[in-house]
Amino acid sequence: MRKKIIIILMMAMLAGVVAESQMLGERLYARANESAADKAGEEKFDGKAGAAENPEAGAEPVGNPEADTGAAENPEAGAEPVGNPEADTGAAENSEADTGAAGNPEAGAGAAGNEQADVGTAETSGNAKAGGDRSKTGKTENTERNGKGAEKEDGALVILDPGHGGFDPGKIGINGALEKDINLVLSQKIKKRLEEMGFRVIMTRETEDALADSKVEDLKTRVTMINEKEPSIAVSIHQNSYSQESIHGAQVFYFTHSKSGEQAAKVLQAAMLEADSNNTRQAKANDTYYLLKKTKGTTVIVECGFLSNQGEASLLVTDDYQEKMAASVAKGIQEYLASFTL
Repeated sequence: MRKKIIIILMMAMLAGVVAESQMLGERLYARANESAADKAGEEKFDGKAGAAENPEAGAEPVGNPEADTGAAENPEAGAEPVGNPEADTGAAENSEADTGAAGNPEAGAGAAGNEQADVGTAETSGNAKAGGDRSKTGKTENTERNGKGAEKEDGALVILDPGHGGFDPGKIGINGALEKDINLVLSQKIKKRLEEMGFRVIMTRETEDALADSKVEDLKTRVTMINEKEPSIAVSIHQNSYSQESIHGAQVFYFTHSKSGEQAAKVLQAAMLEADSNNTRQAKANDTYYLLKKTKGTTVIVECGFLSNQGEASLLVTDDYQEKMAASVAKGIQEYLASFTL
């Protein structure tokens, strides 16, 4: 009898061991599955994060100089225009988009870090009080004023704005040339030609110096001068730049909501073909560049060429090509203002 009892107890213990082993095996299997699931989830999460952070992993690069930088209170804030300048005859690294977070030409295909970027909604409201109308987008629309004298071509006031200056060199050419210097020389040549045509001309700067101690104040000073003088047209002279050396060609920018600005830009763009008949770029609308947004009258920005292009950079420092470009810009201004002659 004792042997039977012992045998029964041993069988019961063995059965318990087997059952416990099965339960342990099931728990280990479950844990293994959980670990595999967790690992797969981590890999999936990492994959999504990578795609979000990497513009090339499923999203187009952001940082377009033409993109509105919003409520930033800094005219230097902005993003470089992105996009292919060849795909839009537009953007490249804009010299106007050069003081901010990015740096694309004020072109339509590219741009970032635009010093012409929006300095804030507060100033926009101020401009609205100064005579600007509100568009549906909520941005201040340039007052459609062709200038106090636009009806009469002779004696009309033109403001030339050589971009950058002093501590701010603007773009630095592939040949080492400084944009601020080229802007000033070209503006002086344009001024001379316009005066010979009978126009009154004011330049925002006539020396190599900037207009203030910071880029923000420098831009505000330019805007204030233009708004106070109320010219028939204001033309800001700049040079462009882009990451691809092959990109080239002069281009004119105007405020998106300004009909007179659009007309002036198209006339100037066509006139500059006399300096470079092979230029295929077109006048480009923009609603974020500070100078275009904050001036109340007709204002355009002329990018005379790309300092990042070896051939164009070499031409832009020669007196002969500068004279050709100056003659083209002056002719464009004259033709635009002549269209309002009574």
